[in-house]
Amino acid sequence: MQTYYRYTVPGHQEPEAARTMLGPAASHGLIVRVDTTANQTHIFVAADAPPSRMHAAPAGIGAPVVVSEAEVLRTS
Repeated sequence: MQTYYRYTVPGHQEPEAARTMLGPAASHGLIVRVDTTANQTHIFVAADAPPSRMHAAPAGIGAPVVVSEAEVLRTS
């Protein structure tokens, strides 16, 4: 079953820059959305399993938060 995770990086980042900032965590699953709000960039990833240590985000990014499909699909 598909689970959605939200990673948050500081500042307003272009999608490619945000993906690069995620480091190994970017390969955790399929990036399905990138949003910027409140001086943060949120990267939503769809994956079949929780991230492993191999997919750990760099320091300063923090652990991913599980979010609902409705949050991923939200348009405003």
